[in-house]
Amino acid sequence: MPVFFKRKFVESQSNSLTDPVLLWLTGGPGCSGLFALFTEIGPYFIAENGSGLVKNPYAWSQVVNLLVFESPIGVGFSDVLKEDLILDDNTTAIGHLEALLDFYQQFPQYKKNDLYLAGESYAGMYIPFLVEKLFNDEYNGKIKVKGIIVGNAFVDVDLWLSTIIPFAYYHGFVDESAFVTSSNSHCSLWRNAVKACCNDSSLDCYFDNGHQFCEYFATAVREDVWNGPMYRYSMYAGCSDEDLIPKQQSKKRRSLKFVTGWLICNAIDAVTAYFNREDIQQAMFPDRNHTRWYACSRHYGNVHQQLQLALDNGILVLMYYGNTDLMCNFLIGEKFAYRLGYKVTLPKRSFFVADKLGGFKTRYGNLELVVVQGAGHMVPSERPEVALHLLKDFINQTFATTYIKTNNVIDWNKESWLKRKLDAADNRFVEATTPGSASGSRSDDNTYLWLFLLVTDAVIWIELFVDL
Repeated sequence: MPVFFKRKFVESQSNSLTDPVLLWLTGGPGCSGLFALFTEIGPYFIAENGSGLVKNPYAWSQVVNLLVFESPIGVGFSDVLKEDLILDDNTTAIGHLEALLDFYQQFPQYKKNDLYLAGESYAGMYIPFLVEKLFNDEYNGKIKVKGIIVGNAFVDVDLWLSTIIPFAYYHGFVDESAFVTSSNSHCSLWRNAVKACCNDSSLDCYFDNGHQFCEYFATAVREDVWNGPMYRYSMYAGCSDEDLIPKQQSKKRRSLKFVTGWLICNAIDAVTAYFNREDIQQAMFPDRNHTRWYACSRHYGNVHQQLQLALDNGILVLMYYGNTDLMCNFLIGEKFAYRLGYKVTLPKRSFFVADKLGGFKTRYGNLELVVVQGAGHMVPSERPEVALHLLKDFINQTFATTYIKTNNVIDWNKESWLKRKLDAADNRFVEATTPGSASGSRSDDNTYLWLFLLVTDAVIWIELFVDL
């Protein structure tokens, strides 16, 4: 059972003074970092109905000091004290940066530790915008980032909208027998759409091209996928999206549009029950009145420029995608990484964790792209052993030294295919992983975030003041 402290820091499972600091931002947009902390990466999971805690054998706190923000402002236990505050990706990035600076001011001993920025889903937007702020003249040099880790990253709205169409078709969501009739032909709806909208190529096509038929087709497919009975965040999880929306939505952020769902089956019930218990809130905030906690309470574009800035300045980037996620499918990452234009330095290979297929890795210079086998939107929940392996692998940069291959670019012709088969015994990548056996006064003139610093068996709650 963890103990909640206001001022006392408890060392991590290895060495908190030298281990990296990893800042975790949950996506949504507008979803609580607490949910990821207690269902994915933290040392404890919340038991059914919020009755207690169970230990997580694959906790990321085995190798890093975890910082988890309740963000943006107004999510979870964080408050909006300025009624006219505009919440967008820019103000959110400023809030994250100021909160991070405030953390280092309170705990300067961690300035020397490597810093990683991590998260999932819409954190694919939060993190690049934060990195961009770090390179501004006002902040340049104040915080050094070693690497970026984002799972099932939302990084490009056009890719998000376009890749779901072929992904849905090749997973059986589009009815092949549906026909349309024109003056010249009578053909399947799918084939007609590919021909009319994509020059007969569905793999690199933007269906939302302004043509009325194409717009209608694309909208219909997306609605069938995202609003249908299949759980959009993990196709094979055996759960649905029903009743999730009212459980997640915070009154503080009901004016904002946000992507709904994204929670593994009924875990939301346990987490919500736990953090709404009076004894838990009293332990966390003894001087604060009881408040209702919600897991979730669109500022779309793409972050090509921001991630290129990070990569070109030597920041390492890991993007991993579960291959059963319908909401942020792996094709987004594949196409995004390719379009950044960096040379393939290590071609795609399978990797294994505890003798089971973990997925497939590709490297483009400082960027590692991983497709995780058999996981959906929240990889640390569904393949925790793989997620922990990827974290260790990335921090230690063992991926680059483990893969040795003379060809840097895959040539998909028969000769190179045969050569790869013949070399398979020498090049196969197999790895096994086993599970490891503040306080401050409140000012009504400021908008503030809640920050949790998590280390092994304890959580310290720190109030960070951010003037936006």
